[in-house]
Amino acid sequence: MNARNWVLGILVAGLVAGCGQKKEAPSSTATTINGVKVDVIGFQRALADVPLDLHNPVLKICMSIRQEQYPDAIAELEKLVANPALTEPQKKAASDLLQQLKQAAGQPHAWSGQSPNVAWPV
Repeated sequence: MNARNWVLGILVAGLVAGCGQKKEAPSSTATTINGVKVDVIGFQRALADVPLDLHNPVLKICMSIRQEQYPDAIAELEKLVANPALTEPQKKAASDLLQQLKQAAGQPHAWSGQSPNVAWPV
């Protein structure tokens, strides 16, 4: 009986001690390209429920960014932003990503053969 009370006491103490811990703030979903935060994941989340005919352009944009083909991504984003099928939040997410990419592309080494400073979220 004493051993059982002792074990229960330790478990309760552990639970109470763990309740007061602060949780870490969620990490940013933004990717850093040439020192500029580019929120590709936020863009993907906002456009997750686009009409089927827009799935390929969204995937192409994400793949172009991943493969560091920024001019292709910018061209596709400009077409996507002009598409009337997007909702206002989707247009805003696409427009925000377009501006972020344009800013990142204007930084040094964005178009050269050198590997740019790209940090993908883990």
